[in-house]
Amino acid sequence: MTVALLLAACGITACGTPEETPPPAALAETDPVTLSFVFLGCNRVGWSPKGHPKLPLPPSTANVPQLLQTFEDIKALPRAPEYLFFTGDLVRNEQNGAILKDQLALWQGLWDNGALANTQTRLVPITGNHEVLKSVQFAHKGYYEVPDSSSNTEWHTWLNAHRHPPQPGNGPTPATNPGDLLRGDNSQFTYSFDDTTSDGRQVHFVILDTDTQSRFSTTDTLCYQAPHDDVTFQNQTIEGTMSQDVPGWIPLNWVQQDLASNSQKDLIFAFGHKPIVWPGTADPTGTVSDGRDTIFNCGQKMLAKDLFTAFNTTDGFVAYLGAHKHLWNAAQIQNSLWQIIAGDAGSELESGDAFGFTLVEIHQSGKVMATAFTRPVPDPYYGSTGVVPATASTPFALKEPGR
Repeated sequence: MTVALLLAACGITACGTPEETPPPAALAETDPVTLSFVFLGCNRVGWSPKGHPKLPLPPSTANVPQLLQTFEDIKALPRAPEYLFFTGDLVRNEQNGAILKDQLALWQGLWDNGALANTQTRLVPITGNHEVLKSVQFAHKGYYEVPDSSSNTEWHTWLNAHRHPPQPGNGPTPATNPGDLLRGDNSQFTYSFDDTTSDGRQVHFVILDTDTQSRFSTTDTLCYQAPHDDVTFQNQTIEGTMSQDVPGWIPLNWVQQDLASNSQKDLIFAFGHKPIVWPGTADPTGTVSDGRDTIFNCGQKMLAKDLFTAFNTTDGFVAYLGAHKHLWNAAQIQNSLWQIIAGDAGSELESGDAFGFTLVEIHQSGKVMATAFTRPVPDPYYGSTGVVPATASTPFALKEPGR
């Protein structure tokens, strides 16, 4: 991806302009990398694209050829990254916990037999809407999404069974954070942890469950997906969304407390599935969101707005990194806060023509660089023919030394 293509991909009005930088190898030689990580999201397959017959879903519901090639590509990097943050939609689910359990078990087999198994790169899986929500049909072409308690239970069980982070998790619970209106223990869904670069810088990572189960209640119809009230469909009563938990909820109070407690850290990164703002929307302060496409932002609970403020006013904060929209997009919201959407891991793309992942490298100088790695999308997009290793685009700076 050239600089010109990168700028074209930055759909937000206040788009950050990548600076000309030396090639990665030259930069690493003069300014060594002291810690690095990869992030990506949205690898699950969906329905067959137009022009192709409808095929059975792979049992894991992952885009297996793309996933396995990405594991190979990450292993082939000159320096092994410390972490792979998978920012949601590993599998398709959106039904119930029993189905999620089966899909995650099969996905785990892909990881266990993939190129990154038994390497120093640690997998950090993060919930997406396809892991912890259920999709409900209420009209011939109408669906809404709400949190599913059985899927939340199975995600928790899977994390612990395979010792994926966190162990045990320092996140919010109803007792410790009553203001976040949690329905259950969220301490292993939203949490934070620290690491140290090889030259001693402290790095803080914040993980967000952007579809947290909550007890939020309001009568404002702007804050809910359609239908607001109960409806009849296919001779069944479909419960309206005003009587159900909203999607896109985050434990904002906990996040604010965590950032305040860690503001002295040198570098802070946050990860979540849903964006703060949708590409093409530059202002998170007044945009109403029912939580379906971005973090909930409506009525008296302007969570996306307040999250943006919390990140933007925290010393050391570098970027919010997520997925959900099936494309790659990097931009500075209101010319300040970096948001990178890397929803290009293998789900059918909404924009662009490449699958891949993004590498973030912290250098000895304090510079933080991001590089998108891309490969062409085969036809059909979930096919195994023509899958090739990804190649690096032009790196760009998320943070300059001393800033």
